[in-house]
Amino acid sequence: MSLDCPDLSLKYPTPADYQRLLGLVGVKDEDVLLAVRVGSRVYGTAQPDSDEDFMVVLSGDVKDDLLIRDKVNVTLRTKAGFQSSLDKQNVFALECYMVDFNNIFKRTPPAFNWKGDWGKLRLEALEKSQSDYAKAVRGPLMDYKAKKRLWHSLRVPMFAKQVYQDGWIRDFTEANELYWEIMTDPSDAAEYYANVWGAQRLTLIDSMAPSKGV
Repeated sequence: MSLDCPDLSLKYPTPADYQRLLGLVGVKDEDVLLAVRVGSRVYGTAQPDSDEDFMVVLSGDVKDDLLIRDKVNVTLRTKAGFQSSLDKQNVFALECYMVDFNNIFKRTPPAFNWKGDWGKLRLEALEKSQSDYAKAVRGPLMDYKAKKRLWHSLRVPMFAKQVYQDGWIRDFTEANELYWEIMTDPSDAAEYYANVWGAQRLTLIDSMAPSKGV
């Protein structure tokens, strides 16, 4: 996969995109509590051939699911399921909750409540970062997906620190310089990336001081 500088015109969804999203999910607008764009088109790292990623939270009796259709990935959640993720301080749920207004199709207030808990947030970020990092470097060679996982292992604690320091994710592009540095590095040796980025990840983790509240 060739990497080009991102086309930021890809970033913002349109009303037509929302209608297409409703059709893919098979629901009506009145069933939707939250519908947002997430992923690379929010971070600003999207390529012209990147998948589109969305979160849709529904009011009815539905099953939490992941729909994949023609390079469109839709995460489906019930109201209770999404609220539970917020209560756990799940970083992906917080991204959906805090995404900038340009990437919100619909948000029905006051459908959800969030109260920061640094202890839970830190634990969630640590576990997600460690999981992504372990998957990234588990083989001898790093392909495109492994490099993305490595980047996510750095991005997640960076976003968590924003929530801790500011009470919100205010800059979804914060980790992008690291993204391009990792993705354009010609090496494919996992040991090399572990040596270069492992220490930086641990520095990020160490900076997430415990026992503080948001």
